[in-house]
This record gives sequence, structure tokens and C-alpha cells, in this order.
Amino acid sequence: MFYESPHRVEEMLEDCSEALGAERAAAAAREITKLHETVYRGTLGALAVRARGDPDFRRGEIVVVVAGAAPAPATGAADVLDRLLGILMAELPLKQAARLAARIAGARDNEVYKRALKLKPQD
Repeated sequence: MFYESPHRVEEMLEDCSEALGAERAAAAAREITKLHETVYRGTLGALAVRARGDPDFRRGEIVVVVAGAAPAPATGAADVLDRLLGILMAELPLKQAARLAARIAGARDNEVYKRALKLKPQD
């Protein structure tokens, strides 16, 4: 959430559009709780275009609310363990890599060791 002055709101919306993505949902409210209260909703890109073309948009104090980023896709625990084992096995002996990976992941040593054997490149 941003509180912005009318003479900087157009530039601020353009900057946010570039930095956070033009398709990020947002709303801009001007003159909240006053007679000429107006709320604009849309994407950052659309709001930046609206601010450029609508002189009323740039009147009064403006509050801009930007939606949070979409959550990153969850990575499965097995994928994380495999990646961790791959990194550790490249630098350490198999048994030591499996033991460290188990400690980091909070898994059982023997299960991680079996997984490491499957991942170990065949000579």
C-alpha cells in the first residue's frame, strides 16, 4: 500500500508496473472519505495508462494498493532432497553426503542413504 501525492502518482504507477509487472492487480483511491472520492481498479499497467489520460486521476491525495505476488509453485520434498543430495554428493563421499542431507531435511539416515544410492551415477 502506498500513499502518493497527485503530481507523482503517474510516474509511481509506471515504475510499479515495470518493477512488479504490468498485470499485477491494483487499486487507486483518491480523496478517500471526501466528496469526490473515486476508486480505480485494474492492473498496474491499466492504472498507469488511466493516470496518464485522466486529469481527475491526479487530483488530491491518492492511496494505491497493490496485490501481493503470486506464491511460487511448491516444490515437493522429494525434489528438494534429490537436489540437496546431488549437490552434496558432488563434493563429499556418498555416506557423508547422505548423513548431512538427512540432518538438513530432518529425514531418517537409512532412507536418505537408499535414495542417494539410486541417484549415484553408475560408473
